Amino acid sequence: MKKLTTFHIGGKAQYYFPVRNIAELTDKLSFIRRKKLRFYVLGGGANLLVQDNVLKSAVIKLAGDFSAIKKNGNRVIAGSAVTLSKLIKFCAENNLSGAEFLWGIPGTLGGAVKGNAGTKDQSIGQLVRSINGVSGLGNVEVFKGKDITFGYRCANIGDIFIITSVELSLHKSRENVIKRNIEIYRQKKSAQPWGYSAGCIFKNPSGTSAGALIDRAGLKGYKIGGAEISSQHANFIINKTGRAKAADVWRLIKLIRKKVWDVHGIKLELEIKLWGDFK
Repeated sequence: MKKLTTFHIGGKAQYYFPVRNIAELTDKLSFIRRKKLRFYVLGGGANLLVQDNVLKSAVIKLAGDFSAIKKNGNRVIAGSAVTLSKLIKFCAENNLSGAEFLWGIPGTLGGAVKGNAGTKDQSIGQLVRSINGVSGLGNVEVFKGKDITFGYRCANIGDIFIITSVELSLHKSRENVIKRNIEIYRQKKSAQPWGYSAGCIFKNPSGTSAGALIDRAGLKGYKIGGAEISSQHANFIINKTGRAKAADVWRLIKLIRKKVWDVHGIKLELEIKLWGDFK
């Protein structure tokens, strides 16, 4: 899993299933049910911390048909394995605006919808018209966007529901306008630290930012093993050497939570997902 996550951290998966179409996906889900396994769906490997030991679960990686993208008027229908960078490029080439705020966010469309990715002002849930997917029982289902509740970095889409494609509502615009919008978000993202990371570790509490709270708690630059709280943006933990362990990151997470609670009386909620056993 280390090679498949943006953190470059993680042990081996007991089962790893690349699937290219619905038939292969339902077949692997049938195997998973027979074996009574827990399963995870891997997108771009962002926003994720995987345990160091063997992950005694199945990991499903969507590819093939799930990477297709097309337009229908002012709408885009894209597979859940489409990267956000590919989505934005496709929209720009087709003079469709509305998704530029996703620039610089790593990962895939499916993961972005489940986590309602975005900025402080916009999120992808605002664009979702419908989603297609497969339940853990192998049933193909369709949900309208209006029937999905999107919250801050979350959506009421169950963990065992696998998104296969998403329909997004956009609007026509001129190419130069779209490029100007993208440049605005590119400049904003340039302030974020480089290096192996999972993006922001914690959600921002109401009325403040997690990074500011961590900074004021005096933790910028603090290290445990190969993991370091970024001195550039305190809500990022960096695998600076490429040799950090999940255990190092987890110890930093627990330290941050305790310190921020002690100093500010605020409990930080994780934005990243944890795969495995973390105590």
